[in-house]
Amino acid sequence: MNSIELLPVSALRPALYNPREADAERLELVRLSLRKLGFLLPLVATPDGEILSGHQRHAVAVDMGAARVPVLRVDMSGALRGLAGQGCAVVSSQLDGEPFFSGLPGGDVALVIGNEARGVSDEVRALATHRLRLPMPGGAESLNAAVAAGIMIYACIDGRR
Repeated sequence: MNSIELLPVSALRPALYNPREADAERLELVRLSLRKLGFLLPLVATPDGEILSGHQRHAVAVDMGAARVPVLRVDMSGALRGLAGQGCAVVSSQLDGEPFFSGLPGGDVALVIGNEARGVSDEVRALATHRLRLPMPGGAESLNAAVAAGIMIYACIDGRR
């Protein structure tokens, strides 16, 4: 089971693929929130310290001189292996995958959505039992990850009715 730990800020590193850029105004709002409320949510990081969520909070905490921050470590690969071992289909969204709506498996599904810039990691790609892509009429290159996730989750739920 995952738990939240207080870890040194130096033990964490931003993900190279993080497409989000924060302007000074946004970072100042994060600073104000951390100063007044503290960390309401932990950072999320891999076992080796790569930040998956909370890049802005980490940057501001470092700038504020914080020694430690709350972190939830997530072993994505281990979790996906465990789910697959229990008979769950591991579906990864990939631009080079099979068409989503015709390739969606029945039964339990663990859906992994990569980010807009780089998609899923090579490790997740290797663990996926199904590699699927959403159709993109009109020449769109990709969808926002949250939008794609919403469409895919709805299709998974709707297919069970």
